[in-house]
Amino acid sequence: GRINTYYALDSTSISTYSDGITKAKWGHNKDGDSLKQINLLMLVNQETSLPLYYRCYTGNTPDVSTVRNLISEIIRTGINRRAILVADKGYCSIRNINELILSELGFVINCRNTFTFAKQIIAENYSALEDYCSYNSKIQCYCLTTKCEWYYPTYDKTPTGRAVKARTSLYLHLYLDKNIRSECENTLLKRTIMPVLEKLRANIPLNQEENSIRENFLKDNGNGNYSTNHIKKAEFLLTKGVRILISNDVDDAVEAWRAYYERERVEDVFKVIKQTVGGNRFRTAKNESTEGKAFVMFLACAVGMMFRQRVNQACKKGMQLPYDSDNKLLAMLDSIEQTVFRNGAYYSEVTGVQKELLNALDVPLPTPEPYGKVAKEEEEVDEDDDIRSLDELEIVLNKIEEQSK
Repeated sequence: GRINTYYALDSTSISTYSDGITKAKWGHNKDGDSLKQINLLMLVNQETSLPLYYRCYTGNTPDVSTVRNLISEIIRTGINRRAILVADKGYCSIRNINELILSELGFVINCRNTFTFAKQIIAENYSALEDYCSYNSKIQCYCLTTKCEWYYPTYDKTPTGRAVKARTSLYLHLYLDKNIRSECENTLLKRTIMPVLEKLRANIPLNQEENSIRENFLKDNGNGNYSTNHIKKAEFLLTKGVRILISNDVDDAVEAWRAYYERERVEDVFKVIKQTVGGNRFRTAKNESTEGKAFVMFLACAVGMMFRQRVNQACKKGMQLPYDSDNKLLAMLDSIEQTVFRNGAYYSEVTGVQKELLNALDVPLPTPEPYGKVAKEEEEVDEDDDIRSLDELEIVLNKIEEQSK
């Protein structure tokens, strides 16, 4: 069968002190810095961990608003359009789903449970979802898949100017973690309802928030007796511990789950950017230098991820590497020096630990012998050193010898 290729989509914020960068704006800073920021969006191949695409945009732009431009640039740049985009709920909106369908791009998106249709799907399928027979040991949670008919506006218009709607089928993969649900229920009881109930029983006045809790979750039965409003309780707990992954391409719940959790590869890329190649601050003051820094950082990140991939492959083969930090591993190799001279170059000696590391990373050992001595085209070649001339001379001599006989 077809083996799907998945591209993780995510963004991070880069803080800056500069007031001269147009894209630096106040926004939701993902590092918690009280600074202006530039947002950096990246597309990462989940199998190779290599970043494929990046774009800087203004720091006050929400993630959900970036998908339309991303789709346009994917189409223009020639990135594999058969690959499936994997995104968190920050990118989930009805409009974005429609745009992806219209562009014929595959996707797996974490759906917001606050959507009305999402709540309806959960309510319709909850009893089947929590059934023991829905438990899947591979992903250690309950799951089921259902299909829904999805109507989306096309580019065609009706005579009155309205968009003509088309219909397609989407897969809705539902997952339930009962541990999360149980924690939410305990929190509702012990931290929300019980403090209010104890105040009511002690005739202590309630504040505005506590009155709202009483009206939502408690029924006054008279004579100081109260009971739980089970309808409100069920509504509150309906989406707790439930995740919906929505896709137009992936019909298997386990594959969709794994694709979603492997999107952490993009988080590895952000770690390389911020911790390894110094991208936690741009340290630039102008728009031009900022764009240049972003491009160089993107290239450095790609090289860093190639190195990290080699390390991961070595670990999977059971090889014991001296350190688990990229910086420490690179520092160990940093003492290998290349000396370049007029007719070539050579590398310094490679120690035993360095040999072990290079072998583990499947990197050929550098030779200490000089290399690179190549005759230049403009240099004259001595006729005595020309092998072709010697061969031709031998043929002539043989002919003379035969004639003399």
